Amino acid sequence: MRLAPLLVSLAGAASPPLPSRKYDLSSDWFFNLGSTTPPSCSDDTFPDSYDDQQCFGLSAALYAHDEASCRDACCSDITCSIFQWCPGGSCGEASCWIGTPTSTPCVAQEGWVSNGRSELPPPPTPASDCDASVTPECAADFDDSEWRSVELPHDYVVEGTVDEILGDTSHGYLPIGIGWYRKHFVPPAEREGQLAFLDFEGAMGATEVYVNGIFVASKVAGYTPFRYEISSYLSFSGEANVVAVKTDGTLTDSWWYDGGGLYRAASLTFAGQVHLARHGVYAPALVQGDITPASSSSPATAAVSVPATVEVSSSSPASVAVAYAVTVKGSGEKVVSGSVDASVDGNVTVIDVPFDMPKDTLLWSIEHPSLYELNIVLSDAAGNALDETTVTFGARRAEFTLNDGFFLNDVPTKILGVANHQDLPGFGVAVPDKLQAHRLERMQAFGSNAWRTAHNCPNEALLDSADEMGMLVWDENHKNGQTEEARTLVRRDRNHPSIIIWSVCNEILCDAGDGVAGEGSLQAAADIIAAYREEDPLMGRPVSANQNDWLTADTLLDLPGVDYHPEYYDETFKITGKPLISSETSSAFGDRGEYTNDFDNGIVRGYDTEFPGWGNTAEGAWGGLGIEDGQGILSRDFVAGGFTWTGWDYKGEPTPTSWPSVTSHFGIIDTAGFDKDRTFWYRAWWGQEKVLHVFPHWNWEGREGEAVEVWSYSNYAEVELLVNGESQGRKEVQKWGHAAWNATYASGFIEVVGYEKAGDEEGAENMRVETSGQAVGLVAKVMQGVGAEGVDRDGGVGKVEVQVVDADGRVVPVEEGEVLVKFEVSQGGRVVGTGSGNNVDHVRDGSDTRAVYHGKCMGWVMAEGGGVEELVVKVSADGLGEAQVTFDVVGEAAGVDKL
Repeated sequence: MRLAPLLVSLAGAASPPLPSRKYDLSSDWFFNLGSTTPPSCSDDTFPDSYDDQQCFGLSAALYAHDEASCRDACCSDITCSIFQWCPGGSCGEASCWIGTPTSTPCVAQEGWVSNGRSELPPPPTPASDCDASVTPECAADFDDSEWRSVELPHDYVVEGTVDEILGDTSHGYLPIGIGWYRKHFVPPAEREGQLAFLDFEGAMGATEVYVNGIFVASKVAGYTPFRYEISSYLSFSGEANVVAVKTDGTLTDSWWYDGGGLYRAASLTFAGQVHLARHGVYAPALVQGDITPASSSSPATAAVSVPATVEVSSSSPASVAVAYAVTVKGSGEKVVSGSVDASVDGNVTVIDVPFDMPKDTLLWSIEHPSLYELNIVLSDAAGNALDETTVTFGARRAEFTLNDGFFLNDVPTKILGVANHQDLPGFGVAVPDKLQAHRLERMQAFGSNAWRTAHNCPNEALLDSADEMGMLVWDENHKNGQTEEARTLVRRDRNHPSIIIWSVCNEILCDAGDGVAGEGSLQAAADIIAAYREEDPLMGRPVSANQNDWLTADTLLDLPGVDYHPEYYDETFKITGKPLISSETSSAFGDRGEYTNDFDNGIVRGYDTEFPGWGNTAEGAWGGLGIEDGQGILSRDFVAGGFTWTGWDYKGEPTPTSWPSVTSHFGIIDTAGFDKDRTFWYRAWWGQEKVLHVFPHWNWEGREGEAVEVWSYSNYAEVELLVNGESQGRKEVQKWGHAAWNATYASGFIEVVGYEKAGDEEGAENMRVETSGQAVGLVAKVMQGVGAEGVDRDGGVGKVEVQVVDADGRVVPVEEGEVLVKFEVSQGGRVVGTGSGNNVDHVRDGSDTRAVYHGKCMGWVMAEGGGVEELVVKVSADGLGEAQVTFDVVGEAAGVDKL
């Protein structure tokens, strides 16, 4: 929507200026994967010995497995002055640490093998020619014609093959490496003379950016968006310009799978000398007065003050107009509009654009996520639009109270949260924007209302989807000490009504160099908190962190976050005297369809009995069952809520197992998005509907007459179990608990009956699990609605579920041998990747063939090109025939400008 701007004067305007314009850079990149190991250095590179000493302020190099690879990791990092290798024993577990020590002296510690260098390699100088003798890929005339063509987002690490030697446990045994990207484009001739800004939403891990063979800048933060002004590097001769980007995935400080490459969007924006600052429009919608009646969807009066920041790159003073209009998102109904005159002079001018929303403003809530769009047009004297932007916002009141938890629009709301990393099978961390809503929907399906962005600045599309779907968000900065990264996060994200908490950091990432509770780390955290408050002064969001060492009487946090340990809740509440939240909890683990532990083979049983020493079962963490004094998130009103670790399973960190397991076991659902049995505990105690679920499966050939542990997750008062129609007794379901029996196995069926009240004669609901027959065929269907309304031809995705069934259509949870399913798609489409949720599956994510896991697997498909109207996906397996599912291809290619 373009508004008619107010006509004012712009000094020295000679011709109508071109308004700012953003060009998408997602297409036609050339990519090449370099070494998957850091470069080698000689012993002479590190002449200073630090043996039998421990230095502080270093970062773990998780992929280094011995002294040589630890040294090489430091060698490849021009900011690294020392490496420390612990072979195990007196110095602790085998590990590698690299970096530059803090001012804290190194201390004596037997066992460390360490060396350092006092002279670091000089970093490249901005605006200098790239050194093609060292990195020929950066040169403008480098021949990349043999490189592979890729589209963004792109994760090159997920394209690799798991390797027990080259990979490491934390990253799911996928070797990480160094990737180069090159993009050729001709900039629009009419844009010559304008400012040019190159934007990356995220790139993993350390990056170097070159334009036409000139070094622009480097960046080490893999999650935070970054922008470079490249106007002076571009050529408008009509010849192609070249952007070259080195992404070094070996420089990582994470202990989970974080991928590699240009895994988020990239763009090029041209702007005039007078333009709106990036992320400069702040739209805090403040709800004033009482909300009556007390309902999360009530209308209210909201006052909105919008400080629109105008960035001026000209020394000439200018008069401008800012025209604004607020519309209801979706309907386009205009709510309020107007304009403001202003003068700009200098490098940055802040123009206040205050206005009031009408009294019938709809509030944003979990149940009714009402949104508005604020359109801003910056114009000059002749009425020429200089720049335009549209931001989405919502009006809501969010408050954390001392004794009664969290209130949203004056309604008490327990935060039922999940923490999640970024990856999905088939995509790694390069998840298409249009799948972010699916990731959220799978959490909402079992009752979750909140998402923690663990442990980083999230993808923008995730936050857009959270706004639209009514999902609360804990927005987390990656690392303490990165104040400017935190400032970028808050400036970009502050208009999202879904965000209710800013987070400084997580666990060891809160250590800024002198220990988590050291003076330097506390000061670094205080700096980030100050940045949050400076950039978001009006929305009242508290600042928290996932760090138990900061749970003190003088805590610097507005909202202390308890990391596990529900037995701390009562005492922590007394000590801090502040509202409390469980920032991370449970870490219960278990695999879909597994009912016996076999850690050597990477298998964890799916009953809610398995958890690490620092964690708890779901029942313990949330309900306080088995916890001292019944302390739990749901049993304590003063605990605002919590975030289960994790909602989805994810690559890497396969606790409590290691090889051959390559993904976590923590998820409430598995990596492919299939429910585990534990999912139904959350459905029962987080959701709004009656739940009755029984497990395990009832295929136990060879175990006739043996005892089988049977559980039921339910929120009925009582549950009765029947085996082949014979009652095994009724059990009371403890609040936040489950019912359990030891039943004698006999093939046939098990059935549970739920009773609304204890002693009821008639059951209200029943659920049956039957012994299946032999596998005879496949069933294919659209999975979880992804693509059910059609696959958008502009980046849309369809999800296909495949089931192995018997003659009666029952899923066969156990098969003789391995069933391999082949995915094929008709012309005009492609299979992106496949998955099954199996934690020990070593087949590449991008494979079109997948072994089923307990009778199921899934695949992703996308449309390619603009000519097809439907995609037919065929799945087949030897001896089981084939099945198919059809997706309509809908929509038109988005009208975005591409280069």
